[in-house]
Amino acid sequence: MSPTARKCLVWDLDNTIWDGIVLEGAVRLRPEVPDILATLDRRGILHSIASRGEPDVAHRQLAAFGLEQLFLAARINWLPKPVNLTSIAEELGIGSDSLAFVDDDPFERESMTFMRPEVLVLDAARIGEFPELPAFNPAAITPESSRRREFYREESARRAAQVNHADRASFLADCRMRLVVRVPTAADVPRIRELMSRTHQLNTTGLLLEEQDIQTLLATDGAGATARRQLVVADFVDRFGTYGTVGVAITAADRHCWRLEYLAMSCRVLGRGVANAFLHALLRQARHSGFSHIEARLRETGRNGSMRTLYQMAGLRAESRAPSGDLLNFTAKAELGRRSPSWVDVQCEFC
Repeated sequence: MSPTARKCLVWDLDNTIWDGIVLEGAVRLRPEVPDILATLDRRGILHSIASRGEPDVAHRQLAAFGLEQLFLAARINWLPKPVNLTSIAEELGIGSDSLAFVDDDPFERESMTFMRPEVLVLDAARIGEFPELPAFNPAAITPESSRRREFYREESARRAAQVNHADRASFLADCRMRLVVRVPTAADVPRIRELMSRTHQLNTTGLLLEEQDIQTLLATDGAGATARRQLVVADFVDRFGTYGTVGVAITAADRHCWRLEYLAMSCRVLGRGVANAFLHALLRQARHSGFSHIEARLRETGRNGSMRTLYQMAGLRAESRAPSGDLLNFTAKAELGRRSPSWVDVQCEFC
């Protein structure tokens, strides 16, 4: 993700989304707001609310304007707005540096800048400019990004359903997860680029290829190269809905060695064993193809510590560092480590 890009725009209500103060009487929806909300929503930008007031009154007004369904993790209360933004980021599972905040009140904007300097703070007087700002213009709009709000609503349904299970293991089994590992097509290129740019925790090296480089890799598939390189993607679905393409990997192979050069997974599947299932599918395919030597690379970025654990759980061990010192090389033990999670049904289309 670009340093300027934002995943969620958090809105004030009074004199921002509408003109007037809803607790004092009738308000008028600002005419440009619905189109701006819809435009950013189609681009995969989430919307939330941090506004002072009574939640019941505000939600009724949003529903009357036909806007309520566009907002996630709304915070309408009397708490300081920087506190509410921290709470919103936690509920959505994103960093506060992925948030933007818009308010008409200079005090609120200054307070946010002072308390949360990582948040992009915007003046409500500039609302008409929002669709043109780099923060709200992703490099590509993919099917996954255009459904991002729906993904989050489906995730809320998952959390609600978990309450009815005795333990997490039974809940995960009841989710009926399916991971399809496949070779991508040209249509997958924008999503591959999006995963590389937006994924930080479940990312082995931080590699970021331009779309042209991805297209070249996909088209050549290592033709004429010393090591045959291959792109692989993973699609994920459960009983609550589809996540679309959530993982990407780059592998390379020669006569003696199979190597995992890169692996990234969407953080939306964090904690469900999906990354483990994807990695095991790749390692099994390498074993089944007859490779006796398996390697995997890891560049520690400061945000991807969980990937070292993922490798170790799969039976990989750190062997050496590159001369630069920041690239670790892992090799497989004689036997793979912990098996792929039983609750994830893995279908490999090229295995």
